[in-house]
Amino acid sequence: MRRGVCKVTKPNEQFWRDKKVYVTGHTGFKGSWLTIWLDKMGAQVTGFALEPNTVPSIFNELCLQTRCRSINANINDYKKLRDSIFDSCPDVIIHMAAQPIVADGYSDPKNTFQTNVIGTVNVLEVAREISWDCRVLVVSSDKCYENNEIGTAFKVGDSLGGHDPYSASKACTEIVTNAYRNSFFTDKNVHVASARAGNVIGGGDWSSDRLIPDAARAFSNNETLTIRNPNATRPWQHVLEPIFGYLKLIEALETNAALRAPFNFGPLSDGAATVKNVVEIFCEAWGDGKRYEISPQQLAIKEAELLTLDCNETFNKLNWHPKLNLTNSIQWTANWYKFFYNNPSSSALKEFTLSQISEYEAI
Repeated sequence: MRRGVCKVTKPNEQFWRDKKVYVTGHTGFKGSWLTIWLDKMGAQVTGFALEPNTVPSIFNELCLQTRCRSINANINDYKKLRDSIFDSCPDVIIHMAAQPIVADGYSDPKNTFQTNVIGTVNVLEVAREISWDCRVLVVSSDKCYENNEIGTAFKVGDSLGGHDPYSASKACTEIVTNAYRNSFFTDKNVHVASARAGNVIGGGDWSSDRLIPDAARAFSNNETLTIRNPNATRPWQHVLEPIFGYLKLIEALETNAALRAPFNFGPLSDGAATVKNVVEIFCEAWGDGKRYEISPQQLAIKEAELLTLDCNETFNKLNWHPKLNLTNSIQWTANWYKFFYNNPSSSALKEFTLSQISEYEAI
């Protein structure tokens, strides 16, 4: 746990109670955690996203379609997006809809750019027409930076770039957001910010080609996990960490328009760890003698080996700090998956998920 810093508060429930919040990508992994947290605080959530694309999916397992107004549509459907935003008249828009997988960026680069770049353009185009007070947060990724892999932690002012389609699309997302912010929202009652988060882990992610979901699937079937690129280093953090940051940033935007800017959300210093380190901790957290092996075959796709974030500006301006160290983050994640595989009840899983949020808030 985080020690030696000022007490980190939980989200301001009074701020979020009855707040109309429009979330794109609400059926995804991070979107589902955000949706259930907002619902817990009494927000009125409208979600806009495709149907979940994994089986199982955390959105369906938690029956979140009963906790929000859910619109199943593609972020590239501008008319439907515009009509639904104007119909819901939100106080807050959190744009999370994206193609999030590096490997899928290689197999389908056109869709990756269309979804991640033009999807963001669509949201911001609608925001240009909004006449009421509204806060817009574009959720991006730490992979938006031009990564020379020399080990320096990236600051928000560092160069943007990307050597693969997914990373390049996230750099474009940030460039688009900055262009709209500076061109159309400097003197408007719509405040636009962006958030760049590191690798996120937590219960309920069943995406393909991701380390922790692959491990959970293997261990639940009593199989040995096979990993590649064991020395790749990432800033790992529990899903609740950046989501808490997003909520804090939106709350701060309510009274301080100067915060219309990009912010990094990364883990504690021990969160930058290799794939091998993370798997070893996950094996221990799961228990039952779970094992992994390293494949001699490396990934065919090119992905950065080293990536870390400098979050000092976020610490100072938002008074946000991560609460969970790497071991805690992995233990919470393993606990969620083990509970899921041992408890078929959706209501029990929902209560367990809410208990993790409550425990996080209490730290």
